[in-house]
Amino acid sequence: MTLANLTETAHALAEAWRSVPVTQISNTQLKVGRMSEHPLPEESHPAPEALLVLEGRLELSVQGRPVTLETGEIYTIPAGTVHAVRPGSEGTLVILTPAPEAPGGTPHPDPGVDQRMTTPFTVSLTVRGYETDAQGHLNTSVYMQYAEHARWSALQAAGIRQSALLERGVGPVNLETTLRFHRELRAGDEVTVSCAFLWGEGKTIRVEQRIVRADGVLAAQVDSVGGLLDLKERRLVDDPAAHFRALAADGSVLGL
Repeated sequence: MTLANLTETAHALAEAWRSVPVTQISNTQLKVGRMSEHPLPEESHPAPEALLVLEGRLELSVQGRPVTLETGEIYTIPAGTVHAVRPGSEGTLVILTPAPEAPGGTPHPDPGVDQRMTTPFTVSLTVRGYETDAQGHLNTSVYMQYAEHARWSALQAAGIRQSALLERGVGPVNLETTLRFHRELRAGDEVTVSCAFLWGEGKTIRVEQRIVRADGVLAAQVDSVGGLLDLKERRLVDDPAAHFRALAADGSVLGL
């Protein structure tokens, strides 16, 4: 058995709206984070999550409807439900989510290292006319290009160049991607594309990305699972975080 003090863990976090896994029971992971009065933009997740206010208050907006949680109250957000954090939250938040899965659908035995509730890196883009389809909507393939551009931009911001990865004999690979649409994008729309790397103990890396319009509305989310391929052995390396950490000038960009 392992003893953990959730309140002390949350108060020790240097950054608000940052969660750390505390324990994992079967397929459920428990994380704790420190809230602040600052709002968070709209987002949704492919799996349900339960939010428990251990102390303080959480101000939510769930599909445009205000929801307030006080100390001791819990709220379950169904999969795919758009929600945001309104100004005025404070205290300690406990989050219950399905455990991250390894390839083949097996939950990782260890919840891994800390994970962000917000996105640590963003790039700004403007939708160009030639990227749209016959209906004037941004083409599906371009959403994927925006997401990949943000991932490579995050690596570059961390000080990792593609050539450095190749010299090390490794390269990032994508194993699975889920693209979920929320609002349409048209030519001239300005968007930010976020990129949050979630590291575990296994061979895979989970990347959560959000494409948000200038008015704060969530347009799409891209969730992917990837890894780092040994280019000689043609198999995933055992500890991708170690390689990125060794190459990065600023690992915090990647959550390391």
